[in-house]
Amino acid sequence: MTSNKAKEINKKDKLVGKRFGKLKVLSVYKKGKYKKCKCICDCGNTTDVYYSNLVSGRTVSCGCRGAEIANSYKNIVGEIYHDLIVEEKTEKREDGLIVWKM
Repeated sequence: MTSNKAKEINKKDKLVGKRFGKLKVLSVYKKGKYKKCKCICDCGNTTDVYYSNLVSGRTVSCGCRGAEIANSYKNIVGEIYHDLIVEEKTEKREDGLIVWKM
């Protein structure tokens, strides 16, 4: 159930219905001293985003965009760097970097 204060914020806020990247704002509410937005992503996930991150452009998806970018790295198998030939892509490291076997 939504409180009167939360309803009041939704009525005043002009972000409801607007799009930011892949996110569409469903509602705006206050959590503690911060304003947050409940959004739906183009992929179908719902997510809660800090208002300031949304309007600044820092957050543009539920996280699915990061996965898309990570999966779109160029395949360099067979390319030659100096005297080394890339043989295969290894598993990602814990820090997210890709290591190539030469």
